[in-house]
Amino acid sequence: MTFREAMEDDVKNAFLDIDTFGEIHTVNGEEMVICIQDGVFTEPDGRFSENRKMGIFSNSLTMYVSADNLRKPKAGAVLDIDGKFYEVIAAINEGGIRRIVLRRYDSR
Repeated sequence: MTFREAMEDDVKNAFLDIDTFGEIHTVNGEEMVICIQDGVFTEPDGRFSENRKMGIFSNSLTMYVSADNLRKPKAGAVLDIDGKFYEVIAAINEGGIRRIVLRRYDSR
Protein backbone atom coordinates (compact mmCIF):
# COMPACT_ATOMS: atom_id res chain seq x y z
CA MET A 1 0.00 0.00 0.00
CA THR A 2 1.35 3.42 -0.95
CA PHE A 3 1.30 6.41 1.37
CA ARG A 4 -1.47 8.04 -0.69
CA GLU A 5 -3.58 4.87 -0.53
CA ALA A 6 -3.05 4.72 3.24
CA MET A 7 -4.22 8.35 3.59
CA GLU A 8 -7.33 7.71 1.48
CA ASP A 9 -8.08 4.64 3.61
CA ASP A 10 -7.74 6.72 6.80
CA VAL A 11 -10.12 9.36 5.45
CA LYS A 12 -12.84 6.80 4.73
CA ASN A 13 -12.28 4.28 7.51
CA ALA A 14 -11.20 6.44 10.43
CA PHE A 15 -11.72 10.17 10.26
CA LEU A 16 -15.06 10.12 8.40
CA ASP A 17 -16.25 6.75 9.70
CA ILE A 18 -19.75 6.84 11.24
CA ASP A 19 -18.52 4.94 14.30
CA THR A 20 -15.76 7.46 15.06
CA PHE A 21 -16.08 11.09 13.96
CA GLY A 22 -18.34 11.08 10.91
CA GLU A 23 -22.03 12.00 10.90
CA ILE A 24 -24.60 11.88 8.13
CA HIS A 25 -25.80 15.34 7.11
CA THR A 26 -27.57 16.76 4.08
CA VAL A 27 -25.32 19.11 2.14
CA ASN A 28 -26.90 20.95 -0.79
CA GLY A 29 -29.64 18.30 -0.94
CA GLU A 30 -27.31 15.29 -0.87
CA GLU A 31 -26.72 13.05 2.14
CA MET A 32 -23.06 12.52 2.93
CA VAL A 33 -20.76 11.71 5.81
CA ILE A 34 -19.07 14.80 7.22
CA CYS A 35 -17.52 15.94 10.46
CA ILE A 36 -18.60 19.27 11.93
CA GLN A 37 -16.70 21.29 14.49
CA ASP A 38 -19.08 23.86 15.88
CA GLY A 39 -17.93 27.35 16.63
CA VAL A 40 -19.68 29.72 18.92
CA PHE A 41 -21.55 32.93 18.30
CA THR A 42 -18.62 35.27 17.81
CA GLU A 43 -17.58 38.69 16.74
CA PRO A 44 -14.07 39.05 15.31
CA ASP A 45 -12.77 41.51 17.90
CA GLY A 46 -14.94 40.46 20.86
CA ARG A 47 -16.45 43.95 21.17
CA PHE A 48 -19.98 45.06 20.48
CA SER A 49 -20.12 45.70 16.76
CA GLU A 50 -22.99 47.44 15.00
CA ASN A 51 -24.41 44.03 14.01
CA ARG A 52 -24.27 42.80 17.58
CA LYS A 53 -25.95 45.96 18.87
CA MET A 54 -28.77 45.20 16.45
CA GLY A 55 -28.99 41.61 17.73
CA ILE A 56 -27.22 39.95 14.79
CA PHE A 57 -24.57 37.38 15.65
CA SER A 58 -22.35 35.21 13.49
CA ASN A 59 -22.09 31.49 14.07
CA SER A 60 -19.00 29.83 12.64
CA LEU A 61 -18.27 26.19 12.07
CA THR A 62 -15.74 24.07 10.27
CA MET A 63 -16.88 21.18 8.11
CA TYR A 64 -14.65 18.30 7.08
CA VAL A 65 -15.73 16.22 4.08
CA SER A 66 -14.08 13.76 1.71
CA ALA A 67 -12.73 15.55 -1.35
CA ASP A 68 -14.45 12.80 -3.39
CA ASN A 69 -17.90 13.80 -2.07
CA LEU A 70 -17.93 17.58 -2.51
CA ARG A 71 -16.33 19.92 -5.03
CA LYS A 72 -14.22 22.66 -3.51
CA PRO A 73 -16.51 25.67 -2.99
CA LYS A 74 -15.26 29.19 -3.55
CA ALA A 75 -15.18 31.80 -0.79
CA GLY A 76 -18.52 33.59 -0.73
CA ALA A 77 -20.48 30.58 -1.99
CA VAL A 78 -23.43 29.38 0.07
CA LEU A 79 -23.82 25.82 1.37
CA ASP A 80 -27.11 24.39 2.61
CA ILE A 81 -26.35 22.09 5.56
CA ASP A 82 -29.41 20.40 7.01
CA GLY A 83 -31.64 23.26 5.86
CA LYS A 84 -29.44 26.06 7.25
CA PHE A 85 -27.50 28.30 4.90
CA TYR A 86 -23.83 29.09 5.54
CA GLU A 87 -21.41 31.38 3.71
CA VAL A 88 -18.09 29.79 2.75
CA ILE A 89 -15.23 31.74 4.30
CA ALA A 90 -12.44 29.42 3.14
CA ALA A 91 -12.01 25.93 1.68
CA ILE A 92 -8.72 24.06 1.97
CA ASN A 93 -7.73 20.64 0.66
CA GLU A 94 -5.78 18.57 3.18
CA GLY A 95 -4.80 15.07 2.08
CA GLY A 96 -8.15 13.90 0.72
CA ILE A 97 -10.19 15.97 3.19
CA ARG A 98 -11.75 19.31 2.45
CA ARG A 99 -11.75 21.66 5.42
CA ILE A 100 -14.44 24.26 4.86
CA VAL A 101 -14.82 27.22 7.22
CA LEU A 102 -18.39 28.52 7.27
CA ARG A 103 -20.31 31.41 8.81
CA ARG A 104 -24.00 31.94 9.38
CA TYR A 105 -25.70 35.05 10.68
CA ASP A 106 -28.38 34.63 13.30
CA SER A 107 -30.31 36.63 15.84
CA ARG A 108 -31.11 35.75 19.42
